[in-house]
Amino acid sequence: MGFGYGILLHDIFLQGAPMSLKTRLMLCILILPLALLTGLVIAVCEFDYRHSQQQLAERLEQTAQVLLPSLADALEGDAPRALRRTADRLMAMDEIRALTIRDAEGHALVAMGGMRALPTGSLDATGDTLVQLDDRWRLQETISPTGASLSMDIDTSALTLGYYRTLAIAGLVLLLSGLLLFILA
Repeated sequence: MGFGYGILLHDIFLQGAPMSLKTRLMLCILILPLALLTGLVIAVCEFDYRHSQQQLAERLEQTAQVLLPSLADALEGDAPRALRRTADRLMAMDEIRALTIRDAEGHALVAMGGMRALPTGSLDATGDTLVQLDDRWRLQETISPTGASLSMDIDTSALTLGYYRTLAIAGLVLLLSGLLLFILA
């Protein structure tokens, strides 16, 4: 062994500190449960995130389907106040960032908030769709029988933040579990 602090660290890490059989067994006992627990935590977090996305998509589509008849009535009756009130009800949802109601010719009748641009070709020109691109979602519904369309820009950053919060909490639980296993072993 050499002299000095730097040489001592060099000798320990490169040549390896002698590990007794007890230490090796203890490491194996600690690593296996932590590895399994880590895999389980990651799988549960991912499942929860996907489930939250699916629930949000269903809730948005159901809300749009419920309000489409009142939008159609307001468009047929040429009632801009009723159209604005229904649009306000949609904008009251936390996830909806912007919405636009266009007539059959494509003229904007109601525009609230700023719509974010989506890549070309991501929206189907013919139909009702929910396009999910990372945290940018766009729900587009046709208001029949008028031929008008409803487009909603949806912000899903709350889902992403919730996912990261869950991962951070899970990381702390894993750390505490590791410490507990180390104390018990």
